[in-house]
Amino acid sequence: ISLTISRTFRCNVYDEDESTEIKVLLVDQSVDCDSSDYQLIFVYAIIMMVLFPVGVPLIWLIKLHALRERFEATGKVHGVTRETLKDATASDSDLAPHLNDKNDD
Repeated sequence: ISLTISRTFRCNVYDEDESTEIKVLLVDQSVDCDSSDYQLIFVYAIIMMVLFPVGVPLIWLIKLHALRERFEATGKVHGVTRETLKDATASDSDLAPHLNDKNDD
């Protein structure tokens, strides 16, 4: 999606004659980059450039943070407690460093 949005900002310049240049959108050469239609597309692309690459991950972060608080309150994730997980994976050297964090109260 970000690549599609960023293509909105690329215009090609063509010489119509010796004194006149035409700026057209690279991906759709029927769009004149000097037109009011392009200005609307340009503003829309800027808004979407902020919304998708920044806004969508931010929304996921907020939602995951809210779920984290719920999991910490119950002490369970999918019905499994932290202690049960530690017992089951105590011999797994890959997971051991992650299980010995500051939340072991």
